[in-house]
Formats: sequence, structure tokens, C-alpha cells
Amino acid sequence: MSDLLARLREARANRPLDELPCPERIRRLPLLDPTPQEYPALIEKWTDRFHIDRPDRRPLRSVQALALEHAEWAASSPDPIGMLANIAVGGGKTLITFLLPKIFNAKRPVLLTKAKLKKNHHDQLYEWCNYYDFAPTRYVVDPYLRVVSYSELSQPSASALLRELNPDLIVADECHSLRHASAARTKRFLRYMNSPSGRNCRFVGMSGTLTNSSIGDYAHLSHLALRQYSPLPIYEHDVKLWGSVLNVRGEPDSTAWHAVEAAGIDTEGRKQQPTRENYAEHFSSVAGVVCSTGMSTDVPLTIEALHWEVPDAVRRALADLSEDWVLPDGTEVVDALAYHSALSQLSIGFYYVWDWPNDEPDEEWMEARRGWWKACREYLKYYSREGCDSPFLVEEFLRNSNVPAPGLRAAWARWEEQKHKDPPPTRAVWIDKTPVYQAVGTVLSKPEPTLLWFRSRAVGELIKSMGIPTYWQDEPTPGQTCALSARIHGTGKNYQAWARNIDLEPTTNAAEVEQQMGRTHRQGQEKPVYFGINMSTWAHQVVWATLLNKARYAQGITKQPQKILWGTQEGF
Repeated sequence: MSDLLARLREARANRPLDELPCPERIRRLPLLDPTPQEYPALIEKWTDRFHIDRPDRRPLRSVQALALEHAEWAASSPDPIGMLANIAVGGGKTLITFLLPKIFNAKRPVLLTKAKLKKNHHDQLYEWCNYYDFAPTRYVVDPYLRVVSYSELSQPSASALLRELNPDLIVADECHSLRHASAARTKRFLRYMNSPSGRNCRFVGMSGTLTNSSIGDYAHLSHLALRQYSPLPIYEHDVKLWGSVLNVRGEPDSTAWHAVEAAGIDTEGRKQQPTRENYAEHFSSVAGVVCSTGMSTDVPLTIEALHWEVPDAVRRALADLSEDWVLPDGTEVVDALAYHSALSQLSIGFYYVWDWPNDEPDEEWMEARRGWWKACREYLKYYSREGCDSPFLVEEFLRNSNVPAPGLRAAWARWEEQKHKDPPPTRAVWIDKTPVYQAVGTVLSKPEPTLLWFRSRAVGELIKSMGIPTYWQDEPTPGQTCALSARIHGTGKNYQAWARNIDLEPTTNAAEVEQQMGRTHRQGQEKPVYFGINMSTWAHQVVWATLLNKARYAQGITKQPQKILWGTQEGF
């Protein structure tokens, strides 16, 4: 009997990782966690390997050298292992991207990035190929690394784009753009990665804000990058169990606590924040996972709460919305998303309405549109596939096939009768413009050039009408006081020419705020950075509390300091 038990233990010990139960698999993951004393040697090793011989040497940063060390480990695996990198905003992800195809010996590498960053990648390549030897054709990106934007991947015509490109390496910059499984781009990415070609494709996911509020944001990306070496559970049931312990709004039971503890993570008396920090230690030390654990710059960052006078009309509108879920014109708000959007808008002094001709709503159009989108969302949730993974393609499928789908076809038929009509535009109704006037007055009262951040089109247009240079798509002129759309300019841009910011429309999305602060508080910044946040209404203060909670989660779960917590807070 003892011989049999010994043989069973030996057989179990030699089983491949992907055959092991989740807790045991995670306990047996290989580690690659150099000490700070080893970083100088890593920097020298990887800089020497790729740097062109020239006197003005530009050595790699420590996190860049660490990322290449992890990539080398992954490249040595017979399995198509990639990498997952949570590197601080401004931490040098672009140069890593350019070097990865050489380490992995990729023949058909593809870079996924945001459309507004494609030019930045070209500009960065022009700069870095003068220092590092990575492109066979210098000054040309696409022959070396095909660049595809997420918006391009989302287009109806791009349903089979990845299959046609057949990449053997996909590097996803700002990979949090792939966190929503319901988005067309994510469906197409996942479909390729799960295809026969995709199973042999290495995936590298990189972001400065890997997660916002849930490990579900990146558990699937971790699995695709590291396969059986993922430090997170692989199956959805286990991800939900762990999430109830680790997520922002997690409510764990004893089964969930046990699932985390069985993987060797200390829960310290089953307390969530210490458990997150212990998980982060485990996560960041696993081979194939790169986490920066410091700020991209140590220049001071001051975050100040700005309290401006709230007009009575704004107070009344917020109270009515909170109590009765109605807008000032009596329109009922029907769901939580619309409610929170209205809270944000009313706090600035306006709200959006349909701008119906002659104030006569087309009830048939509204009802048909609502019914079609609901039916289409439900269909895509369960039946999405190549050639039928967006609302436009679902319409094409219904038009060209005889497959029975009674509910979907009925909703589509009603919408077909109405869709020829032009949708009504929306217009902003201002109940009081004082909040914006006060913000602009604060900006203009200081001699330093200031970035005034906004999120709503109506707010940007009002600021522009006051004579402030306002930018949506175009780049601002360095050194000028101006207003920027946070949705467009809040990621991937280098605005270190400025050091003063005011956020007029704060958001609860902590990852978005981290990115936004990183436009000015970044590597190369020499001045202390100031970031003022509008905290005038109770709705803004709820936003701040939510932001702090999500930032504590993100910092605890990744070991990466969050700017909103790292900076000196004043006036809150």
C-alpha cells in the first residue's frame, strides 16, 4: 500500500499544470522575481543586446529590462506563452513593444492599440530605431509590426481581420480595451485566439491600468497570455469565487475564502484589503507577469478638491433626480446608467434631451428602436460568431438567411419599418451655467498654463464660446491654457509641457483618472504637478469616495501605486 501511495504522489507531482486543480496549479507556478540588487545587471544585459553602438547611450529602464527578461522566459517555453504587463502610465511600454517581436522571433506580429495612438507609435519608432536595433526596415512600422487600432477591429468589415492577418504574436497596448467580452473587438480577438491558428499565437497584454474594479477585467487576458501559467483562476466559476474576495464590491462566503486560501494566499483572518495585498505579491512574482511597483516619476503631485458655489437651480435638480428619478423637464430616468449620467450632467448645470421637431416625439420610432436593440443585445450575448458579431452584421444575417429566430425577427421587422427615419439630435438644456463660468474663472486667475479637462460635448462647446482654446481631436499648442476632452486626450498622450490641471467633470472610473493624471505626471516632468478636481456637489463627493475605493483596490491588487492615493490631497 505504501508503494502504491508513493507512486500516486509521484504521478501527481509530475502532472502538467493544466491537468491540476486550480489551487494546486497556482501553488506550483514558476516564479521570476529579481531583487532590486539584480536590476543593474538586467539593465546592462538587455541594453547591450539591442542598443546600437553610439556615444549618446540611452539605457533601458529597470521595468523595461524586467519585461524583456520575462519575455525571454516565455520565448524559451515550447508552449505559446506570452506576457502580462501592468506597467505604470509613462513607464516605457512602447519601446518594450518594439523589442518583443525579436525576442519571440515573430514572423507576423500585430500591435493592437487605440486609433489616436497609431501616430504616436510611428513617431516613437522613428526615435527609438536610432538607438535600438529592432526593425529590419528602419523608419517603417508596418512591415515590421502591423498596427491595428481597436476601432478598426470593431468595424463590420473587420469581422475576419485577425484570421486574415494570421499573427503569431499579438501585443495589445492599453489591453484593458479588451476587458468587455460583449464588445465586437473583444469577440473577434477571443475568436481568433481560440481558433487553431490562435492557439499557437503568443499574446502580450500591456496596460498602465489593468483593472478598474474586478479581477474579471483581466482574468481572461491573463489566461490567453500565460495559458496554464496564469496566476489567476481559468474557469469562470473560480474567477467569480476569487472575485467575491478581491473585487471592489466583493461579498465572499466561506467557500470563496477557502478557494483563495487553498491556492496559498494568506487571507490574514479573512480580511479583504490584506488579502488583496498578499494576492498582489503572488501575482507580481509569477513568471510571465511584469508589474511596476513605483511611480513613473517622483515629482510632487498635489490633488486639491475645488469647491465652487452651487446654484439653487442645480441643487433642486439634483434633489429631484435623487428622490424621484426625473429630469427638470419631467422626463423619467429609466435605468441606473442614465441616472448616473444625469447626476454628472446636472452637477455642471445641464442635461440632454431629444431635440424633436416641433416637440413631437415619434413614439413608434422610439419603441421600435428600444425593442430592436434589446433583442439584438440578447442575441449577440449567446450567438455571436465570425460574420455575425455586431448589430449591423446581425441585420445582414437576418436579411440573408432563413434561420428561425421569432423574437429577434419580430423586433427587427418593427425596426425595419422605422429605421429609415433620421434619429433626432440631442441638445443640451442649461439650467445654470455658473459652474462652468466659475471653473473658467479659476483657470484664468492663474498665470501658469492650465489644462481644463471636460467630458461632455456641451461643456466643451460652452468653454469654447468663452474664448478658451478647446480641443477634441486636434493637439493643443504647448504652453497655452486650453480645454481638453478627457475621453479623447486622457490616454496615451504626453503633456508634460503642462503641470497644472483642473478636472471639471470627475468620473468614478479610477483607471481613467489614473491615465488622465499620467498625461502630465509622468517620466520627464520636471515641475510639481497640480490636479484640481471639482468637488462642489454631493454627487461629486460620491464620485470621489467611489474613486478612492477603486484606487485602493487597484493598488492592493497590482502593487502599483495609484496617483490618486500617492499624491498629496488637499481640501477633501
